[in-house]
Amino acid sequence: VLGVSSIAINPQNHNEIFIGTGETYSYGTAYNGLIIRTTRGSHGIGILKTTNGGLTWTHSLNWLYQQQRGVWKIVYNYQNTNTLLAATTDGIYKSFDSGASWFQTDSTKMAMDLVMDPTDTNIVYAGIGNLGTAGTGVYKSTDAGSTWVQLVNGLPVINTGRTCIAINPLNPSVVLAHIADDLISNGLYKSTNNGLSWTLLTGNDFASYQ
Repeated sequence: VLGVSSIAINPQNHNEIFIGTGETYSYGTAYNGLIIRTTRGSHGIGILKTTNGGLTWTHSLNWLYQQQRGVWKIVYNYQNTNTLLAATTDGIYKSFDSGASWFQTDSTKMAMDLVMDPTDTNIVYAGIGNLGTAGTGVYKSTDAGSTWVQLVNGLPVINTGRTCIAINPLNPSVVLAHIADDLISNGLYKSTNNGLSWTLLTGNDFASYQ
């Protein structure tokens, strides 16, 4: 079974689609069928691409020999669809040539989420980290994903689980981050100034193990 954890469709050409394969929650582990949450998952083979609406697929990022990796999110730059970003178990990757080649822009393990500002594609947020990895938290890029800095003003210094991010499409200065520990939600945090500072909306365990 090949896990597909992300799908990105070219907004200007719907026949072009990228899929990210693999489902990994703890770095370097993805064992089918296990009920142990920290090690279960499914193997991946990198990023695949189709240009004919899914009839045929070719490798874009070839991880055939690193099958316990995963690709969690793929994002098109809607102002230049030759440029894409990918959040993966090994960090954040960027392509300038429609996926013909990829290079790593951040090596912090377990990048799980990517959100691009709907009015300024230079601004991108990433949720990084999961079970047992260092450097967890919210990261921001102001150069379309080429470099990244961790946001800390009001956010937890350390968390042991996954971070998911959402941005208000009508007011992109408002950003939400759900930050989790391994067994409990840490909290839902909100920024109204493009991530410069954050406030805790709720510390309740509203998402539990998810």
